Amino acid sequence: MNLPSQSDQTQPSKMNFIRFEVQRCIQVLFGHDKVHLPLDPRQVDAVLEPVWNEIGLDDHPSLSLITTVDANGVEHALVDHCDGDIYLAADAGGDPTCEISSGKFAGESWRVVAYDEGFPNEPYQLATSDHREAADATCRALQALLAPARVVIGLEGGLLQFACADRSASVLVMDSSFAHLNQENSGLVISSPYQGHAAEFAGEHREVTVEPEAVSTFWGQLAAQQELAPTHK
Repeated sequence: MNLPSQSDQTQPSKMNFIRFEVQRCIQVLFGHDKVHLPLDPRQVDAVLEPVWNEIGLDDHPSLSLITTVDANGVEHALVDHCDGDIYLAADAGGDPTCEISSGKFAGESWRVVAYDEGFPNEPYQLATSDHREAADATCRALQALLAPARVVIGLEGGLLQFACADRSASVLVMDSSFAHLNQENSGLVISSPYQGHAAEFAGEHREVTVEPEAVSTFWGQLAAQQELAPTHK
């Protein structure tokens, strides 16, 4: 995977990504610069397929690279015949949303993009690849970060026996029953900000063990029991 440089695109001052996706792209060369433009949804596969793995359209004089802009201002690309509707519109100059590209067609690529909470319709390019499988793997890894971490804490008689999670996490286990013992032994004592609960808790900080298979086993049993539980309407 290729990661964009700082100059590739403007970065939001604070990013809160809400989703990731893989986009099929056309690589376009502008001099020494290469950009990855997502495929316009109007692209006809039968037109693009013969040149998908070629670097350039020089051997296909009847084809042209067209750049388009959607309603959100996102630039796309497609390849069209010289007698195709989109090409004719771009050539005539009557449609401001499409034009014959000044760049050079450079084949297929895939990119991983993120969408920020404040700009949900504006894709932010994170990585690119010539291989769909690599882009998919990167996207899955990023998407997993959006899901809540699944943590399992095992107690016996109020004492922490183990703590594991499906990814890195820190936990603070608190028990009011042992607050006085921690006070006597200069242990960790945590004051509670909540009214209606104990004022102080014995605390134990633990960096959990990353054990995704074990966590999946524990949470799988929870899911199975929830499916069997009667529903109340």
